[in-house]
Amino acid sequence: MTYQLTSRIVVATLGAAFGVTWACGGENSGEATPSQPVTNNDMATALTNAFCEGIVGCCSRYGYSTDTAACKNTMQALLSAQLTTLFGSGHYTYDANAAGACVAAYRNATEACTSHDAADAVETACQKVYMGNVALGGACSASGECVQNETRSVTCNAGVCALPTDNTFSYGQRAHGKLGEACQSTCISYGNGSSSCGGSGTASTAAADCWVNDGLVCGAGSMCVAAPALGQSCSGYCAPGAYCSGVTCVAQVAAGSCQSASDACLSTSYCDSTTDLCTPKKADGATCNSDSECTGGDCLGDHCRVWAVATPSSCAGLAALD
Repeated sequence: MTYQLTSRIVVATLGAAFGVTWACGGENSGEATPSQPVTNNDMATALTNAFCEGIVGCCSRYGYSTDTAACKNTMQALLSAQLTTLFGSGHYTYDANAAGACVAAYRNATEACTSHDAADAVETACQKVYMGNVALGGACSASGECVQNETRSVTCNAGVCALPTDNTFSYGQRAHGKLGEACQSTCISYGNGSSSCGGSGTASTAAADCWVNDGLVCGAGSMCVAAPALGQSCSGYCAPGAYCSGVTCVAQVAAGSCQSASDACLSTSYCDSTTDLCTPKKADGATCNSDSECTGGDCLGDHCRVWAVATPSSCAGLAALD
């Protein structure tokens, strides 16, 4: 899951500067580092130290050379410039306690090294550090400057903070729906940090999406219903272990054609775009073109590996957790 630049989320500031990608799911992060409040003036330094000091062990584990001082110098300069540019307008309220939690989450994620859960926790911890304080109707230059509605995304439209004209909920703000709840879309997580949503329902003001991973789809009447099982009729999504072939749910396969549906393959295989066949996922060290090909979930430098925060760029302080 990649978080694009929004000035409300300090971690996404790193994303804009360094290309951050946060993955969902995975192993546990272990004991968390306790957080302490961090002042606005100290935020760039604290975040830099947490990242560059925390990632040393992971970089060493993956064979990347690490110069902590150089990492700090590089990241400090880039991050200070980003924070000054984005949050120097006075249109944001700073939360020192949230900043402390954000810094602690960064250190936990880097020290955990291969934990998707710890990496995913960073976005949650950091999203309330800088909050827009421009009310609806107020002048703005970026959507992050606007006070956000609890359920709908407020955007800067033509220089004014406004609610979306179609009254819909923005992606990422909707909760996982429960059976019988009104829904907007059907979503699915692919288990490698990526997810997608589609098949929008007509309940445009619904606060929930139905997730196939929870055994639900957004069905008739724009309500969350049980995902169709093997042999049942479908219109795009089926329960885990099955895929929609035509209008019927059939079992996913380890080997065979995936020409008509890329989700025809079991989780132990991937759909090879050259052959349109389900192919066993590759072991660490094998050559690859995409994350989906790798058993470890990460294709870095054209080779499969277990996903980790350590990369040549992150270990140099030029990129965060990509």
